[in-house]
Amino acid sequence: MSQQDNIPINLEEQINWMKKYVNFRQNKKMREYLKCVGYFRASRYGKYLLSHTMQLGRKPDHNLLFNLYRLDIELRKLFFEYCQYIEIQTRTYLSDFISLELNNELFYLDVNSYTPSKSEKSKIKKQKNQRYFQTMFEDLLEREEKIRKNQKKYPELAEYRKGGIRTNQKLPCWVYFSYADFGNICLMYSYLNMKYKKIVLNKGYIGRTHSKTDVEQYVTWLDAIKNLRNICCHHNILIGRTSSIVLEDRIDNGLLLSNSDLFSRVYALNKLLHDKERTKFKVALSKILLRSKVDWKLLEILPSDWESKYEIGRASCR
Repeated sequence: MSQQDNIPINLEEQINWMKKYVNFRQNKKMREYLKCVGYFRASRYGKYLLSHTMQLGRKPDHNLLFNLYRLDIELRKLFFEYCQYIEIQTRTYLSDFISLELNNELFYLDVNSYTPSKSEKSKIKKQKNQRYFQTMFEDLLEREEKIRKNQKKYPELAEYRKGGIRTNQKLPCWVYFSYADFGNICLMYSYLNMKYKKIVLNKGYIGRTHSKTDVEQYVTWLDAIKNLRNICCHHNILIGRTSSIVLEDRIDNGLLLSNSDLFSRVYALNKLLHDKERTKFKVALSKILLRSKVDWKLLEILPSDWESKYEIGRASCR
């Protein structure tokens, strides 16, 4: 793309540029759409549709664009709701299970709780992890102090500041994990000693003794949920989006056609949700797809047999 292509364009020019992606005769509807959505965001949906012209048998029209956008909104709302279950569950599991096992509410501030190399065999990866760990751990210590001492932002933590009954005490893990960003918590988990990682899986996902391979898979599922949550939270396009790699459970075999597509996020949710929420999520997703005016199978938004794959994955859940 040339520098000339990056110059700002006004609304009328944006309408004309949308004709690259979809057919429409009247500018009025497209004008109202772009006022609400914005050209760049709308063009991502248009580009996705344009990439499926062969399946559609024609260039997509504005009605399909609008319907795809509505479907994306519904999917983002649904995925965000169930990402919340995983996020809260993860915060609780890490703080409760590990602190009780160690009888140490400050384990997360102890450098000995971590494996800076992440046990990587590759010398290059090991050194990279070790360098990044230093930054991560220093940020963790600084973040704990900022949360504890910021009176304006966290007035409810007055007991940990001057004059409080816990003056100058560090925040116990169940307090810190309630305030820290989910991304930071996922990163912290990835650096924990393997025995601590296994505590979370063995106590939180009962059904088998978990191996190092299980832990590695779990880390990718958490990362997928974290990225999915951020996409939904910031209202970014979800349909057609690829993200971090999801590893398949060692019990499953070939359920994932791709380890970075939308279904791989569905797979990760399926693995981490408890049975009741797992069922509710599937029912809700089925209803959204059923009432949508978009041919989601034709556009390859999810595999046509996603429900049967979901049930197979569910049967192998912990």
